[in-house]
Amino acid sequence: MLSVQGICVAALNYVNLCKLLSTLKTKMNCVMLFIVWRREKSMKALLVSLFLLLYTILLAPPLYASASGVAELVPATVFVNGNTIAVKGFRIHDAYYFKLRNLAYTLSGTAKRFSVYWDDTEKAILLAGGQTYTGGIDESTPDAGEDARFIFSTTKWLLDGAAIALPSYVLGGSHYVTIESLAAIFDFHVHRAGDANTFILDIDEEKPFLSLPLPTGTNIVGMTDVYLVDRTRKDPWIEELPRELMISIWYPAQSKSGAKAPYMQTQASSAFDQITATSAGIAPGSIAWNAVETHAWKDVEAARSDNKRPVILYSPGAAEPRSLGTLLVTELASRGYIVVTVDHTYETTEIAFPGGRIAESRIPERSSAELILKLYDVRVRDIRFVIDVLEAIQKADKPAAGQTAFPAGLIESMDLSRIGMFGHSAGGGTAIQSMYEDERIRAGINMDGTMGYMPAYPLSVVQNGLDRPFMLMNADYNRDGAMDSHLTTLDKAMLWQASSGWKLDIAIPDATHFSYTDYLTLIPQLVDRFHLPPQVIDNIIGTADFNQVLDAQKTLINAFFDQHLKGIPQAILNSGALPYTEVLIVN
Repeated sequence: MLSVQGICVAALNYVNLCKLLSTLKTKMNCVMLFIVWRREKSMKALLVSLFLLLYTILLAPPLYASASGVAELVPATVFVNGNTIAVKGFRIHDAYYFKLRNLAYTLSGTAKRFSVYWDDTEKAILLAGGQTYTGGIDESTPDAGEDARFIFSTTKWLLDGAAIALPSYVLGGSHYVTIESLAAIFDFHVHRAGDANTFILDIDEEKPFLSLPLPTGTNIVGMTDVYLVDRTRKDPWIEELPRELMISIWYPAQSKSGAKAPYMQTQASSAFDQITATSAGIAPGSIAWNAVETHAWKDVEAARSDNKRPVILYSPGAAEPRSLGTLLVTELASRGYIVVTVDHTYETTEIAFPGGRIAESRIPERSSAELILKLYDVRVRDIRFVIDVLEAIQKADKPAAGQTAFPAGLIESMDLSRIGMFGHSAGGGTAIQSMYEDERIRAGINMDGTMGYMPAYPLSVVQNGLDRPFMLMNADYNRDGAMDSHLTTLDKAMLWQASSGWKLDIAIPDATHFSYTDYLTLIPQLVDRFHLPPQVIDNIIGTADFNQVLDAQKTLINAFFDQHLKGIPQAILNSGALPYTEVLIVN
């Protein structure tokens, strides 16, 4: 008879088996699992083995093909406490497997370090927690040309002497496991950012894990990156090259996928970090910006709809990446819009192109009227080119240069007869000027952007006005101590007086210029971690209640586009007053 202890052990092993089957994601060959458990030669092993045999005979189809096969070699990037380690992994049954000793090397020097031994007495692989692995990373992986056949491993595993379940495959004589399975054993966090084969490991918590707020709309959000080349235009900053752009398209998605959309490309995050961390008084390299959670899913199918969806363009501030507007962009996508974010090449600090090529800023540090006017001219041309490309792709039903295919259903769901635009800082000025130069843009929002090199060189839109709806969103006070608005700022006053279309002016006097970016929610998450003084927070996002400011931005921006792109009247825009103590309508 089995003892109570024996029954508990058998139950525990059965639970481990279930975890094993779940982790593999694909049904494995139960006959092979029977061999593993048969080695125990005990009553509990016999019971489990009988269960496996019954499962195999009665429920499971033949599964020999899933226990072996040819693995696909996949270069991967692993971040351990923010340090980049390039490794080679293999895709097996839609999961990513890495050589065990390779992963032991990547975790050496961290709080979750472990070493790997072969225990000849137990005939098992022994993992020793807390010990530093002394092997090198270069022993890691077969090259692409070598044999990449895999077979499910039946090896016994011990962690500090205790038996564990660790699903693995053998390739080229070495054991391969998933990072997620190690994370479950050693209790650390794994986050995927960008491509499915980019892994961020937060081990020692030296770098905080940051997250944007969940969007409030009813739609799942998808995102895809697109590389574009305008071969009719030489790049204005590097004339020997054609004009190249990176854009991202955010859209309502049909379902979630296995990989979250990246906040920014890994290669481009270092330059952003140098500027952002330093401005906040934080040592560069302390924050893994590329690992910020976006609540969007990479390259998933677009949501099906009986009606096409309005398209909104987003332009970031001068030298800022397109990712810094992700919070508001995902909010709009969750509410049924397709949003296209644009990086303005050689102006943004650093942009990652396909293949890992980096384009760094070429903008002179010293400002001038000539530079500012050129910057706006380049940006408007970028925006008009993006619209041209989307129209051409939709008409021809073919991908753009650099893009083999768009997510299913995305291009045909765009309503390019209903285009809006918004942007922050120089991006806000770009939105208003682009409206003036391109009538395809029906409505626009300027979030705290100067429109020209004032006072002597205003943009043409400021002088001639608009006949279509626009909204100004201001922050802070001007040099005279007056609340920034069309009543106190020359370029906004000129635009206001010259325009004949619908218009609205919003002011948040206790906010700052960067309150209209993702800093509004990212910076407060860093306060406790880095003991940031109040003055630093006030300088970056102001003294206004950031939760109220965030809610106001989401509500007002969505309402503006609902009214002017969807034709749905919005009482909050037309009442003359707002339900916020921090946010005002300027009449």
